Amino acid sequence: MGMGGSMKALNLLKFLSLSSTMAIAFSGSVLLTPKAQGLTGYENPQQFANFLQADQSLLQAQAQTQAQAEAQALERDRQRISEQVILLHRQMVGPNASLSSRHLAAYVNCIEQNVCTWDDVRAHIAHTNPVDNRYQGRSEDEYSRRPIGSSSRDNRSISQRHGDRYRDDEYRDYEYNDGQVLQAQSRERQQIEEQVRRLYRQMLGNNARISRRDLRDYVNCIERDRCDWDDVREEIAYSDAGEEAIEEIYQEVLERDPDRGGMRTYQDRLADDWNIQDIREDIAESDEAEQAINRIYREILGRNADSRGLRTYQRKLSEDWSLDKVRRDIANSDEARRRRGG
Repeated sequence: MGMGGSMKALNLLKFLSLSSTMAIAFSGSVLLTPKAQGLTGYENPQQFANFLQADQSLLQAQAQTQAQAEAQALERDRQRISEQVILLHRQMVGPNASLSSRHLAAYVNCIEQNVCTWDDVRAHIAHTNPVDNRYQGRSEDEYSRRPIGSSSRDNRSISQRHGDRYRDDEYRDYEYNDGQVLQAQSRERQQIEEQVRRLYRQMLGNNARISRRDLRDYVNCIERDRCDWDDVREEIAYSDAGEEAIEEIYQEVLERDPDRGGMRTYQDRLADDWNIQDIREDIAESDEAEQAINRIYREILGRNADSRGLRTYQRKLSEDWSLDKVRRDIANSDEARRRRGG
C-alpha cells in the first residue's frame, strides 16, 4: 500500500473511532449543548469525549441550581401562607391565641394544594375555637338579655347556657388535616348561617341585620347540637335587637316607649311563633291606637274618627305608616282645609 493509501486508512480509523464515541454518547441519551454539537468534527475522539463529559456536568449543575431556586420559591410561598394563617387565627381567636403545628400544617397544605379556600380555613377556625370572650373584662350585666320585668328567664347568653364558651374534648382532639373535610364542614356551616339569617329576618323584618358575634354564637350552638332552633328563636326574641324592634313599633304607632308588661308580652310572642309584623298589626289594632287616632281627629277636625276613617288609618299603621304620618295626612285633608278656611 502506498503513502496515499496509508493516509486514507488512518483517516478512516479516526472517523470510525469518532463515530463510535458519538454513537455511545447518543445511545446513553447524553444531552449535547449547542457548543458541544458544533464539535462533531473534532479530530481527537478522546478529547471530544472529555469535552462531552464536562459539558454534561455543566448541564447537571445548571439543572440542580434551577431545582434549588424553585424549591426556595415554594418554601417562600409556604412561609407566606403560614404567616397569613397565623394572622387570621389571631384575628379570629385573639392576639395571644396559639395555633398547633398540626393545624397550621393542615391549613397550609390545604391552601397550597388548592384543595380548599381561605373561606374554608376561616370557617374551620371558627368551628374548632368555640371559646367565647365576649365577657372578658366586663360585667355580664352589660350583656344581660333578660326581658323587661322578667325574673324567671335564664339570663345567661346562648354560649353560656349551651356550653359553647368552653372547649369540648370531642373537638379538641379531632383530626382536621383533610381538605375535603374542611370543605364539607364549610358548606354545612354556610347553610346553617343562611338559615340563621333567614330566621332573623323573618322575626325582626327584612331589613334586620344580625351581628357577626351573634351569628357566630347561634351557628356554633346549632352546629354542635348544643341547642335547637327554638333556643335560637328565643335568644333572638330576648336580644337587644328584639327589644329595639319592639320599641320602634311603639314609637311609630303609639308615640311612646313600651311599658314592662307590653315588652315582656311581645318578646314572649316573638319567642313562640310571631314575627315583628304580627306585633305591629296587633298594636295598630289595639284600643290605644284607636284612641290615638281619635285624639288626632279631635285636635285637627274637632271630632272623633268615623268607622271608615278609623279602619283606614289602623290599616295604614299596621303596614308602615307612623302616627305622625297619619296626623299629617288628616291635616292635609279637604275637611281640615275647609275648617282652617272657615
